[in-house]
Amino acid sequence: MSKTKVELIEDMRITLTEMSEIFEWADIEGALAVPERSDELKIDFIRKGFKWLYDIVYPAFKHAMEIWKLLPREQWERYKRWGEFSEHRESRLLEERLLRLRKIVRAKSRPDFFKRGKFNAQIKALDKKGNRRQVKSSDKRIP
Repeated sequence: MSKTKVELIEDMRITLTEMSEIFEWADIEGALAVPERSDELKIDFIRKGFKWLYDIVYPAFKHAMEIWKLLPREQWERYKRWGEFSEHRESRLLEERLLRLRKIVRAKSRPDFFKRGKFNAQIKALDKKGNRRQVKSSDKRIP
């Protein structure tokens, strides 16, 4: 059984929350988000975003998490502050995986659901369509 729009959106929100720590560390926080009014869009538009998030972004995130979990966050922060630890194996591995994740998240080929301009255009089109319907129904003249 396929998921409803609400389920797809909620799953994406939960997953993006789970990814937030790595996104912050990779300097891509806020790059991906489930925008307000997502539930007003066509389900195919939402499904493309969902599929991309789970098929492309999530595996890259998991690969980065494998390295991230090797050390406590405090240790990673110390490495970053000191700056001279970039030659440590785990630092190089994490940076390679974060770079891959950054490239995926910022790619122009990401679905329109995660492109603010395209998303807003969809919402604007829905608003116009809704306004036209309201105008047409209010244009009826009473003889």
